[in-house]
Amino acid sequence: MRDSLQTLTISNPRLIADDPVVATSDRSNRYTFEYLPQLDGLRGVAVVLVIFAHTVLSANIANRWLVLFGPLGNLGVLLFLVLSGFLITRLLFTERQETNDVNLKAFYARRILRLLPALSVFLVVMLLLEKSRVIAPVSNWEFLACLLYARNFYGHSMALTHLWSLSLEEQFYLCWPLLLCALPVKWVFRTALIATCGIAVFRALAIHFDLLNLRQSIHDWRPYFRFDSFLIGACLALALASFPRLFDRIRSIMRGLPVGLLWVALLVWSMIGTRVNYCFFQSIQLILAIVLLAQLVVGEGRWSQRVFRHPVLRCLGKISYALYLWQQLFTLARPASWGTWPTFPVWLLPPLLLAAFSYHFIESPALRLKRRFEYVPHGALSVSGEPELWAAPGSA
Repeated sequence: MRDSLQTLTISNPRLIADDPVVATSDRSNRYTFEYLPQLDGLRGVAVVLVIFAHTVLSANIANRWLVLFGPLGNLGVLLFLVLSGFLITRLLFTERQETNDVNLKAFYARRILRLLPALSVFLVVMLLLEKSRVIAPVSNWEFLACLLYARNFYGHSMALTHLWSLSLEEQFYLCWPLLLCALPVKWVFRTALIATCGIAVFRALAIHFDLLNLRQSIHDWRPYFRFDSFLIGACLALALASFPRLFDRIRSIMRGLPVGLLWVALLVWSMIGTRVNYCFFQSIQLILAIVLLAQLVVGEGRWSQRVFRHPVLRCLGKISYALYLWQQLFTLARPASWGTWPTFPVWLLPPLLLAAFSYHFIESPALRLKRRFEYVPHGALSVSGEPELWAAPGSA
C-alpha cells in the first residue's frame, strides 16, 4: 500500500491513470495531479458499510434493526458509484482537453485488466462450488451474465446478486467515454448536469406515479435509475476541470461546512429516508454524498481527511474490490451446510485473506501490465504503488 504522500515521485513521469488522484491548484491556479490517500479511505469506509449491512441482514436479529441498518449497504454502493464517476471523468476529460481525443482502446484495456482477472477467478470458484452443490443452484446463463457485466438485467441467485453494481459500472463506462468523445468540450459539463437532473426527475416521477412495477427492486439496478450516481461525480470533476476558478470557491465553501453533521445527516437519511420521502430519497442522498466527496477532495486540513487517511481504512480500500467479491459467500449466501459457523467476527477472516491473496497475486500482476495502456497527463506526478480504481460493489 502506498505509505504516504511522500511516495509521490517524478522519477517515472507516468500517472497511474485510475489511481485516486484529483486536480489541485497551485499558486497560478493551474491544475496538477496529486494522490489523495483519503480517497482510499473512502473506499474502505464504503466496503465496511456493505459488509456491516450484509452481516446485519444475515443475522438472526429483530426486524426493526434490519430495517434500520440494512440500507447502509446501499450507501456503501452509492459512495463507490459517485467516487468512480468522479475519478474516471476527471482523467478522461483531462486526456480530451490535452489531446482533443480519448484513446478508447487503451481505456477499455485498462478496465479489462483492472476488473476481469479477479472477477474471473471468483466466478470459476463459485462455479465449482455450485457444481459441487456447496452453494444454492446458479444457472450457467447467470454466470455468463456476470462475466458479460449484465447481472443487473439477468440472474436470481443470492451468491452472485452483488455483482449487479459491477455490471452497472461497466455499462456506464461503455456509454460515458463515447459521449465524452463525441460532445464539444464546452458541452460536456452541461450534458452531464442535464442528464443527472433528468434521471433524478424521471426516478421521482416514476416512483410518485407508480409508472413501473417498483415493488420489484430490480429497477434500482437499472441504468435509467442509477446512472446519476456516476454522473453527479462526473459533474464535480468537470466543474473543477472546466472552471478552474471554482476550485478556490468550492474549497472556501467546504471550509465553512460542518463536516461531522453532514456525515451524520447522510447516515441518518440513508437509514430512514425512504420512509420520509421515497421519491427524492436517492437524489438527496446523492447531494449529501457529493458535498462530502468535494470536502475530501478540496477541503484542506479538515479532521475528516485525517480520519479517512487512517492506515486501516486505506488498507481496506486497497483490497476492497476483492473483499467485496468474496464477502457475499460468507454473509448472505453462506451455505446452509456450514450451520452456524463461521460466526461473527470469525467469518471476516476468510474474505479478508482471500481479498489479500487476490490483490497481491491476481490483481497486482494485471495492474503492472495495465500501465502499458495508461494516459499520462502533461506534467503529472506519478504515484509509487498500484492503481486501484475498481468497480463499485453492490448490496443485495
